[in-house]
Amino acid sequence: MIDLNRKKHRNFVIISVVLIALTAWLASGYLVRKKEPNQEALRAGIIEATAYLDTACDSSGRFAYRIHLDKELRIGREYNMLRHAGSIYSMCMAQEVNPTDANRDAILRAINYMRTTSLSPVEGNDSILAVWTLPHITGYPLKAKLGGAGLGLIAMASTESLFPGTVPLEEMQGLARFIQFMQRENGAFNSYYYADQGPDTTSTSQYYPGEAALGLILLYELDGNTEWLEIALNGIGYLANERDGAWLVEPDHWSLLATARLWPHYDQIENPRYTREDLLNHTQQIVSTILIWKSWYRAIHFTPPGCFVAWGAITPTATRMEGLLAALTYLPEDEDRSLRMYTRKAVGEGAGFLLSAQIKNGPYKGAMPHSAKKLWFYLPIQKIGKRNARVHEVRIDYVQHSLSAMVRLYQLK
Repeated sequence: MIDLNRKKHRNFVIISVVLIALTAWLASGYLVRKKEPNQEALRAGIIEATAYLDTACDSSGRFAYRIHLDKELRIGREYNMLRHAGSIYSMCMAQEVNPTDANRDAILRAINYMRTTSLSPVEGNDSILAVWTLPHITGYPLKAKLGGAGLGLIAMASTESLFPGTVPLEEMQGLARFIQFMQRENGAFNSYYYADQGPDTTSTSQYYPGEAALGLILLYELDGNTEWLEIALNGIGYLANERDGAWLVEPDHWSLLATARLWPHYDQIENPRYTREDLLNHTQQIVSTILIWKSWYRAIHFTPPGCFVAWGAITPTATRMEGLLAALTYLPEDEDRSLRMYTRKAVGEGAGFLLSAQIKNGPYKGAMPHSAKKLWFYLPIQKIGKRNARVHEVRIDYVQHSLSAMVRLYQLK
């Protein structure tokens, strides 16, 4: 259990959010802001983004990974299987609110591509499966990422939940055992595994633990094994313990997504190492951090209304929205009234920003570019050219995260 004067900390972060929001309003004319889109507009955005991903998934199940709107389509050698799996996850979410044959078929093609090209055992133990980064597909050295197992499990469990009998349970359990294998005694995870040297204990990824935890929880919902819940709780709890007492923490939306999914199952864990209060404190820290930085960027960098980051980029806004929307499903109504109010306002404006940036016409209709528009002012100045060069870039994860955020807001109403 985490030892912290929680009430004092909660009041501190709420006051901080209010003060910085006020600063942003005074400094940048915050009255001119994005309006929250209605359900009809959200649904249209969801349909168009889904249709883009369906079309971008070719007959083999591979996505058109990266394109440039001002150039002809180019796939190239680079391919990230984590983003492939994440795209399947968002397509499954969209299928729940707007089921279509085209989306179903694309999901099944994509999940089959991942299973047949990247899923294989760890040498010496055929019961442990990993999603491998294969050099001939990705252009990177052979390794297995914790995030690959997490997102692979998320994609497979989501597909199986929609279309029972599609994904063998043994494969999903094999990925879960890889996640278990990568967890240390204190709950922390190793992020990378190399076939020739084993786990890499020297480097970590900010988002992999939350991805792994969410995958385990989705698997529990299929096979009922509470061991997966315990591993997930210990992974999230370790992060909560590490961040305990900090004013600003990482904008770890995957931890919020995992915590939201774990919340209704918490009582199934025997002798949990961490309490619900520990999870709530961690959530309040992440949510407060996201809101504080959003206000700061708006005040100092003059970001577009509704955007969460300094340079008007789409994906960081969408991922933060995903986390905030997940947190709204379990943050207490009375205890966190102010935090919920600012969160709800932020995600509504964020959705308006995403929809305004979505491509409306042409062969890439429904896709999301890297950024909403070119920058005329940015701190630091030297990054303007680099950012502007990517304004017309579309990558599958830009669409994936925006689609997931829109679906979550649509379901919340």
